[in-house]
Amino acid sequence: MNSGLLKRENGLKSADLGETISQVNAKLKNLEAFESEYTAQNQRVDHLRGLGQQLKALHYNDQPTIDARVSSINSTFQNLQGLSVTRKQNLEERLAHLQHVENLLLEFAKRGLEFRV
Repeated sequence: MNSGLLKRENGLKSADLGETISQVNAKLKNLEAFESEYTAQNQRVDHLRGLGQQLKALHYNDQPTIDARVSSINSTFQNLQGLSVTRKQNLEERLAHLQHVENLLLEFAKRGLEFRV
């Protein structure tokens, strides 16, 4: 796996979900950008799969090497997709939690005004 994909994988595996609503929202935006890039890259992977099939149809003499490389690329992209889905779920859960906490703090502040002397 090349270093760019390794960086993306590490980023998607990160346990850092942010401590504030704005941090979580920023991480969700970054993830959204990754998903757009992933979609574009996946189209290229589809093209590579097609080329691999064409080589197979032409009875290319080193087909096992081509098949192994295509399989490796497919595996890598499936892994990234799974990590992306998990990361998005975790970030959305974290955002909901932080918003709930913020709402409780606001409610506490409102009710605390009643006791102001």
